Amino acid sequence: HREHVAARMAWSVRISDALQNEKFVLHAQPILDIGSGEVTHFELLIRMRDVDGSLIAPTEFLYTAERFGMAIDIDKWVLGQAIEILSGLPPKSLIKIAVNVSGGSLDGTELTDWLTATLKERKVLPSSLVIEVTETDAITNMARARRFAEALRSLDCEFSLDDFGAGFGSFYYLKHLPIDYIKIDGDYINNLTSSDTDQVIVKSMIQLASGLGKRTVAEFVSDQEALDLITEFGVDYAQGFFIGKQLPVGEVVALQPVDGS
Repeated sequence: HREHVAARMAWSVRISDALQNEKFVLHAQPILDIGSGEVTHFELLIRMRDVDGSLIAPTEFLYTAERFGMAIDIDKWVLGQAIEILSGLPPKSLIKIAVNVSGGSLDGTELTDWLTATLKERKVLPSSLVIEVTETDAITNMARARRFAEALRSLDCEFSLDDFGAGFGSFYYLKHLPIDYIKIDGDYINNLTSSDTDQVIVKSMIQLASGLGKRTVAEFVSDQEALDLITEFGVDYAQGFFIGKQLPVGEVVALQPVDGS
Protein backbone atom coordinates (compact mmCIF):
# COMPACT_ATOMS: atom_id res chain seq x y z
CA HIS A 1 0.00 0.00 0.00
CA ARG A 2 2.83 2.41 0.87
CA GLU A 3 4.48 1.70 -2.48
CA HIS A 4 1.19 2.38 -4.26
CA VAL A 5 0.73 5.70 -2.45
CA ALA A 6 4.36 6.66 -3.12
CA ALA A 7 3.90 5.93 -6.83
CA ARG A 8 0.83 8.20 -6.97
CA MET A 9 2.67 10.97 -5.15
CA ALA A 10 5.54 10.68 -7.63
CA TRP A 11 3.11 10.98 -10.53
CA SER A 12 1.46 14.03 -8.96
CA VAL A 13 4.87 15.73 -8.79
CA ARG A 14 5.52 14.86 -12.46
CA ILE A 15 2.12 16.21 -13.51
CA SER A 16 2.71 19.47 -11.66
CA ASP A 17 6.15 19.77 -13.26
CA ALA A 18 4.69 19.08 -16.72
CA LEU A 19 2.08 21.82 -16.27
CA GLN A 20 4.61 24.36 -15.06
CA ASN A 21 7.40 23.57 -17.50
CA GLU A 22 5.55 22.82 -20.74
CA LYS A 23 6.17 19.08 -20.74
CA PHE A 24 2.75 18.24 -22.10
CA VAL A 25 2.39 17.93 -25.88
CA LEU A 26 -0.62 17.59 -28.12
CA HIS A 27 -1.41 15.34 -31.04
CA ALA A 28 -4.38 15.81 -33.35
CA GLN A 29 -6.47 13.19 -35.14
CA PRO A 30 -8.72 14.13 -38.08
CA ILE A 31 -12.45 13.44 -38.16
CA LEU A 32 -14.08 13.04 -41.58
CA ASP A 33 -17.42 14.58 -42.47
CA ILE A 34 -18.76 11.66 -44.48
CA GLY A 35 -21.36 13.76 -46.30
CA SER A 36 -18.90 16.29 -47.69
CA GLY A 37 -15.88 13.99 -47.86
CA GLU A 38 -13.82 16.64 -46.06
CA VAL A 39 -11.99 16.62 -42.74
CA THR A 40 -13.82 19.24 -40.70
CA HIS A 41 -12.92 18.28 -37.13
CA PHE A 42 -9.76 17.38 -35.22
CA GLU A 43 -9.60 15.78 -31.78
CA LEU A 44 -6.74 16.91 -29.56
CA LEU A 45 -4.97 14.17 -27.61
CA ILE A 46 -2.57 14.90 -24.76
CA ARG A 47 0.78 13.23 -24.09
CA MET A 48 3.47 13.84 -21.45
CA ARG A 49 7.09 14.11 -22.51
CA ASP A 50 9.34 11.80 -20.49
CA VAL A 51 12.91 12.65 -19.46
CA ASP A 52 14.26 10.61 -22.37
CA GLY A 53 12.06 12.42 -24.88
CA SER A 54 9.57 9.58 -25.32
CA LEU A 55 5.85 10.24 -24.95
CA ILE A 56 3.72 8.93 -22.11
CA ALA A 57 0.09 8.04 -22.85
CA PRO A 58 -2.64 9.73 -20.78
CA THR A 59 -3.72 6.39 -19.30
CA GLU A 60 -0.52 6.53 -17.25
CA PHE A 61 -1.21 9.83 -15.50
CA LEU A 62 -4.84 10.97 -15.82
CA TYR A 63 -6.17 8.75 -13.03
CA THR A 64 -3.67 10.23 -10.59
CA ALA A 65 -4.45 13.72 -11.88
CA GLU A 66 -8.13 13.17 -11.12
CA ARG A 67 -7.41 11.78 -7.64
CA PHE A 68 -5.24 14.78 -6.75
CA GLY A 69 -7.62 17.39 -8.21
CA MET A 70 -5.23 18.27 -11.04
CA ALA A 71 -7.34 17.07 -13.96
CA ILE A 72 -9.12 20.40 -14.34
CA ASP A 73 -5.73 22.11 -14.73
CA ILE A 74 -4.86 19.68 -17.52
CA ASP A 75 -8.27 20.27 -19.13
CA LYS A 76 -7.74 24.03 -19.03
CA TRP A 77 -4.31 23.64 -20.60
CA VAL A 78 -5.63 21.51 -23.49
CA LEU A 79 -8.66 23.76 -24.02
CA GLY A 80 -6.38 26.80 -23.93
CA GLN A 81 -4.24 25.26 -26.67
CA ALA A 82 -7.37 24.45 -28.70
CA ILE A 83 -8.62 28.03 -28.40
CA GLU A 84 -5.19 29.36 -29.36
CA ILE A 85 -5.19 27.18 -32.49
CA LEU A 86 -8.73 28.27 -33.42
CA SER A 87 -7.84 31.93 -32.95
CA GLY A 88 -5.13 31.59 -35.60
CA LEU A 89 -7.30 30.00 -38.29
CA PRO A 90 -8.87 31.99 -41.16
CA PRO A 91 -12.09 33.82 -40.16
CA LYS A 92 -14.19 31.65 -42.48
CA SER A 93 -12.57 28.37 -41.46
CA LEU A 94 -15.01 25.49 -40.89
CA ILE A 95 -12.57 23.57 -38.70
CA LYS A 96 -13.80 22.46 -35.30
CA ILE A 97 -11.63 21.11 -32.49
CA ALA A 98 -12.78 18.45 -30.03
CA VAL A 99 -11.35 18.12 -26.53
CA ASN A 100 -12.19 15.36 -24.06
CA VAL A 101 -12.48 16.66 -20.49
CA SER A 102 -12.34 14.67 -17.26
CA GLY A 103 -15.27 13.88 -15.01
CA GLY A 104 -13.86 16.15 -12.30
CA SER A 105 -14.24 19.18 -14.56
CA LEU A 106 -18.01 18.68 -14.62
CA ASP A 107 -18.28 19.80 -10.98
CA GLY A 108 -19.26 23.39 -10.31
CA THR A 109 -18.73 26.22 -12.80
CA GLU A 110 -14.96 26.68 -12.68
CA LEU A 111 -14.29 25.26 -16.14
CA THR A 112 -17.26 26.88 -17.86
CA ASP A 113 -16.51 30.27 -16.25
CA TRP A 114 -12.92 29.97 -17.46
CA LEU A 115 -14.13 28.98 -20.93
CA THR A 116 -16.46 31.97 -21.13
CA ALA A 117 -13.67 34.42 -20.31
CA THR A 118 -11.05 32.77 -22.53
CA LEU A 119 -13.26 32.46 -25.61
CA LYS A 120 -14.24 36.11 -25.28
CA GLU A 121 -10.64 37.24 -24.78
CA ARG A 122 -9.36 35.29 -27.81
CA LYS A 123 -12.41 36.19 -29.93
CA VAL A 124 -13.01 32.56 -30.90
CA LEU A 125 -16.38 31.32 -32.16
CA PRO A 126 -17.63 29.05 -29.32
CA SER A 127 -19.38 26.68 -31.75
CA SER A 128 -15.98 25.73 -33.20
CA LEU A 129 -15.14 24.03 -29.90
CA VAL A 130 -16.57 20.56 -29.15
CA ILE A 131 -16.32 19.37 -25.54
CA GLU A 132 -16.34 15.60 -25.13
CA VAL A 133 -17.27 13.71 -21.97
CA THR A 134 -17.13 9.92 -21.77
CA GLU A 135 -20.30 8.03 -21.07
CA THR A 136 -18.61 6.57 -17.99
CA ASP A 137 -18.08 10.05 -16.53
CA ALA A 138 -21.64 11.08 -17.36
CA ILE A 139 -23.18 8.04 -15.70
CA THR A 140 -21.60 8.78 -12.30
CA ASN A 141 -23.80 11.85 -11.83
CA MET A 142 -26.47 12.56 -14.41
CA ALA A 143 -27.58 15.82 -12.80
CA ARG A 144 -24.01 17.10 -12.82
CA ALA A 145 -23.49 16.09 -16.46
CA ARG A 146 -26.73 17.78 -17.46
CA ARG A 147 -25.79 21.05 -15.74
CA PHE A 148 -22.41 20.98 -17.46
CA ALA A 149 -23.95 20.27 -20.88
CA GLU A 150 -26.53 23.03 -20.45
CA ALA A 151 -23.78 25.48 -19.46
CA LEU A 152 -21.89 24.58 -22.65
CA ARG A 153 -25.03 25.10 -24.70
CA SER A 154 -25.51 28.55 -23.17
CA LEU A 155 -21.96 29.34 -24.30
CA ASP A 156 -22.78 28.01 -27.80
CA CYS A 157 -20.07 25.34 -27.51
CA GLU A 158 -20.99 21.88 -28.73
CA PHE A 159 -21.23 18.80 -26.50
CA SER A 160 -20.28 15.26 -27.43
CA LEU A 161 -20.88 12.03 -25.50
CA ASP A 162 -17.82 9.83 -26.03
CA ASP A 163 -17.71 6.00 -25.92
CA PHE A 164 -21.46 5.83 -26.48
CA GLY A 165 -22.77 2.32 -25.92
CA ALA A 166 -20.26 1.42 -23.22
CA GLY A 167 -22.88 1.66 -20.45
CA PHE A 168 -26.28 0.13 -19.90
CA GLY A 169 -28.15 3.44 -19.88
CA SER A 170 -26.86 4.85 -23.15
CA PHE A 171 -30.24 5.59 -24.69
CA TYR A 172 -31.39 7.20 -21.43
CA TYR A 173 -28.66 9.83 -21.86
CA LEU A 174 -30.01 10.82 -25.25
CA LYS A 175 -33.30 11.74 -23.60
CA HIS A 176 -31.87 13.63 -20.65
CA LEU A 177 -28.68 15.31 -21.91
CA PRO A 178 -28.53 18.15 -24.46
CA ILE A 179 -26.05 16.33 -26.70
CA ASP A 180 -24.89 17.49 -30.14
CA TYR A 181 -22.81 14.41 -31.03
CA ILE A 182 -22.57 10.82 -29.92
CA LYS A 183 -19.31 8.96 -30.55
CA ILE A 184 -20.11 5.30 -30.98
CA ASP A 185 -17.82 3.21 -28.80
CA GLY A 186 -15.00 1.73 -30.89
CA ASP A 187 -15.75 -1.76 -29.57
CA TYR A 188 -18.80 -1.81 -31.86
CA ILE A 189 -16.82 -0.59 -34.88
CA ASN A 190 -13.75 -2.83 -34.59
CA ASN A 191 -15.57 -5.93 -35.84
CA LEU A 192 -18.49 -4.23 -37.54
CA THR A 193 -17.89 -5.76 -40.97
CA SER A 194 -17.92 -9.31 -39.61
CA SER A 195 -20.38 -9.10 -36.70
CA ASP A 196 -24.11 -9.16 -37.37
CA THR A 197 -24.70 -8.32 -33.71
CA ASP A 198 -22.58 -5.17 -33.85
CA GLN A 199 -24.32 -4.13 -37.07
CA VAL A 200 -27.75 -4.41 -35.49
CA ILE A 201 -26.66 -2.43 -32.42
CA VAL A 202 -24.93 0.29 -34.43
CA LYS A 203 -27.94 0.65 -36.74
CA SER A 204 -30.21 1.11 -33.73
CA MET A 205 -27.88 3.76 -32.26
CA ILE A 206 -27.81 5.69 -35.53
CA GLN A 207 -31.55 5.49 -36.06
CA LEU A 208 -32.31 6.72 -32.55
CA ALA A 209 -29.68 9.46 -32.61
CA SER A 210 -30.82 10.67 -36.02
CA GLY A 211 -34.46 10.72 -34.94
CA LEU A 212 -33.50 12.92 -31.98
CA GLY A 213 -31.45 15.30 -34.12
CA LYS A 214 -28.05 14.14 -32.84
CA ARG A 215 -25.02 13.69 -35.09
CA THR A 216 -23.03 10.47 -34.93
CA VAL A 217 -19.29 9.79 -35.01
CA ALA A 218 -17.84 6.30 -35.52
CA GLU A 219 -14.48 5.72 -33.82
CA PHE A 220 -11.81 3.16 -34.78
CA VAL A 221 -12.60 3.13 -38.50
CA SER A 222 -9.69 1.05 -39.78
CA ASP A 223 -10.41 0.28 -43.46
CA GLN A 224 -12.48 1.15 -46.52
CA GLU A 225 -14.96 -1.66 -45.88
CA ALA A 226 -15.80 -0.28 -42.44
CA LEU A 227 -16.10 3.25 -43.84
CA ASP A 228 -18.43 2.05 -46.60
CA LEU A 229 -20.60 0.23 -44.07
CA ILE A 230 -21.02 3.12 -41.64
CA THR A 231 -21.72 5.40 -44.62
CA GLU A 232 -24.47 3.01 -45.69
CA PHE A 233 -25.84 3.01 -42.13
CA GLY A 234 -26.01 6.81 -42.08
CA VAL A 235 -23.16 7.76 -39.71
CA ASP A 236 -22.26 11.46 -40.03
CA TYR A 237 -18.54 11.43 -39.13
CA ALA A 238 -15.71 8.91 -39.10
CA GLN A 239 -12.52 8.79 -37.04
CA GLY A 240 -9.74 6.22 -36.98
CA PHE A 241 -6.40 5.25 -38.49
CA PHE A 242 -7.95 4.79 -41.94
CA ILE A 243 -9.14 8.40 -41.86
CA GLY A 244 -5.90 9.70 -40.41
CA LYS A 245 -3.40 8.89 -37.68
CA GLN A 246 -2.61 11.00 -34.65
CA LEU A 247 0.09 13.54 -35.48
CA PRO A 248 1.81 16.26 -33.48
CA VAL A 249 -0.28 19.42 -33.74
CA GLY A 250 2.63 21.28 -35.34
CA GLU A 251 2.62 18.83 -38.26
CA VAL A 252 -1.09 19.22 -39.09
CA VAL A 253 -1.25 21.77 -41.90
CA ALA A 254 -4.97 22.48 -41.43
CA LEU A 255 -4.32 23.70 -37.88
CA GLN A 256 -1.54 26.14 -38.65
CA PRO A 257 -2.05 29.92 -38.30
CA VAL A 258 -3.02 31.84 -41.41
CA ASP A 259 0.29 33.73 -41.42
CA GLY A 260 2.21 30.43 -41.42
CA SER A 261 4.03 31.25 -38.20
